[in-house]
Amino acid sequence: MSSREDWDTDAESEADGAARNPYAAWEWGTQLRASGDIAGAAKTHKLAAEAFEDIGDKTRSVISQYDEGIDLAALGKNKEANEVISNAIKSMKQIEGGDVELLQRVVAKEGEARIALASALWDSGSKQEAESSLGTACVRLDVLEADAEKRAASKKAVTVPDHLQFSIDDQAGAGLSCSRFKNEKFLTETLEWPEALQKKVNKLNSLGK
Repeated sequence: MSSREDWDTDAESEADGAARNPYAAWEWGTQLRASGDIAGAAKTHKLAAEAFEDIGDKTRSVISQYDEGIDLAALGKNKEANEVISNAIKSMKQIEGGDVELLQRVVAKEGEARIALASALWDSGSKQEAESSLGTACVRLDVLEADAEKRAASKKAVTVPDHLQFSIDDQAGAGLSCSRFKNEKFLTETLEWPEALQKKVNKLNSLGK
């Protein structure tokens, strides 16, 4: 992630590094989130999304966009999070390819982002919008799970990692469901959500009680 010129600013260094290695940029953003630097995570995931887009990797660009949206939701920047997630959803229509596992991870990440946004919206009092976002997420995740079960029945099972390995290609795909967002261990160890966002989703799961 180092710069090409000694006089580059830190921001220029990060942008330069992301352009040369968007995978490392996504990993750095995820590490920043895990360490508590949510604002830094959002900025870096945005860089990763742009870098993946520049090399023609639409799928991983969309995943990175969703992660930026999750970071913004954790920060309570609901308007910005909604905009980023909405743009990512629109971009999904342009995704093509035969990599089933990768496409499943995109859908799973979409569900995660929608639930993160729902949690932030509920926390801010926008309950109707929160319920809409949550409902759509659960429907999408149910469809994903049904498709995975169908593939498993035809002996095309997909392996789901138990723990995020800090690689954009080692994230949960098939097997993600709304009910798993009620599991503290899953939120902490698998998704590595920051504590602030975990508190919001817990409030949503308890309907604000």
